[in-house]
Amino acid sequence: MKRFMGILLIGFIGLSCKKPAEETVENIPPDTHIFVEGRTDTVPAYQVIHWYGNDPDGEVVGFYYHWDNDTPSFTTKNVDTFTLSVPDSDSIGVHTLYVAAVDNEGALDPTPAEVTIPVKNSPPTIQFQHGTLPPDTTLPYVTFYVETHDIDGDESVVGFYYRTDYDTVWTFQSIDTDYVTFKNVPEGVHYFCFRAVDKSHAVSDIIADTVYIEGTQGRILVIDDSPDPNADNTYGVFFSDNYSGNYTVWNVRKFLPYSPYDIDGIVNGLGFDVIFWYTGTDVNVMNPLRKAIETYLKEGKSIFLIGPSVLDSVYDPTDTLSSKTFMRYYLGVGDVRQWNTLMLDGGLVTVPQGDTLALSVPTFKLELVAPFDSLDADTFLIAFGSNIQDSAKCAGVKYPSSSPRVYFVPVDLHKFNGNGNLLHVLKDVIDSLLVRR
Repeated sequence: MKRFMGILLIGFIGLSCKKPAEETVENIPPDTHIFVEGRTDTVPAYQVIHWYGNDPDGEVVGFYYHWDNDTPSFTTKNVDTFTLSVPDSDSIGVHTLYVAAVDNEGALDPTPAEVTIPVKNSPPTIQFQHGTLPPDTTLPYVTFYVETHDIDGDESVVGFYYRTDYDTVWTFQSIDTDYVTFKNVPEGVHYFCFRAVDKSHAVSDIIADTVYIEGTQGRILVIDDSPDPNADNTYGVFFSDNYSGNYTVWNVRKFLPYSPYDIDGIVNGLGFDVIFWYTGTDVNVMNPLRKAIETYLKEGKSIFLIGPSVLDSVYDPTDTLSSKTFMRYYLGVGDVRQWNTLMLDGGLVTVPQGDTLALSVPTFKLELVAPFDSLDADTFLIAFGSNIQDSAKCAGVKYPSSSPRVYFVPVDLHKFNGNGNLLHVLKDVIDSLLVRR
């Protein structure tokens, strides 16, 4: 206290001395009071403290305050928020605040108000960020996003620990990064645990989530993006009969992960060389997957995409984020035109073919695909059945024309398989893509 008054007395001696007058009236110094919100026996380290001053012969213009043996600071405020230090999570730290009011003549309260506060650190809290949990079932990339808080001040949280059921120790993650990606997670049911920690080493309660990790096998990733059970059955039988042990199914309609880290990890981090991706009438999943697929194709890998709805409108060169941009620059697809639905009565309709290859599709809408010449793409036919002349056909794009790595078909291939035959031409295409890797 003597030190506090000594520091301030030097600064105010000039203010309190005036030229002698014929009759001197002595200035009365102000009086100071402190008010602490809540209890002051043992409180959290995060404290809101109020103070005020009274001056019987003038007005209070500010306050000098300091904690313990710190250097005093001046303020005109009547309230402030402080985060008080605690030695460790199990100890109680004792801190004293001193406040002295200053009046308009520079007089300082000779008996500053003070309050002593025993502080016990409060543990932080942790929770998963809303809407970010991974699906209940997914492939071996799993990302969790967390958020932490502390009534002693969120700035007191330094990070969090995490572990899995197959880990033996907790791993620390700085609060600068609010997520963790678990890679190459073993097949089976696994739980993932998290707890926050603050500067005083206090830890939060543990939160956990359980996920079933599907195993991966082979070089082919089959992306199931169609709600049609007939599509699942057709392609499921096809891959089971022709590529048993060499493919992994990823059902993105139900299990698309929230995190882009999971999407990229599954597409690019699990060793797949060929992607077979079949979509339905909804292509909303195209944008979440697009960046990962672009990276995948830049690595020289291959894809066969069946997308009946990705060409619903003409490519817009100003829309750099749309699926049309993806179609043009990565799948070799150019202009798109639509014809009316053809209702056939037992046979194929011959459609005139100019510079665009026509699709002959019974009872389905005709889509015409014209690749840009500058993209070095060719068209091809896929037939269903043993006789290409008598079978339903559809047109697609292969890109580039020399040693193509990308095949794209804008119609539902499984709808042509009414006679029960498998997509025998499709096997030749996939085999050729596997050989190139």
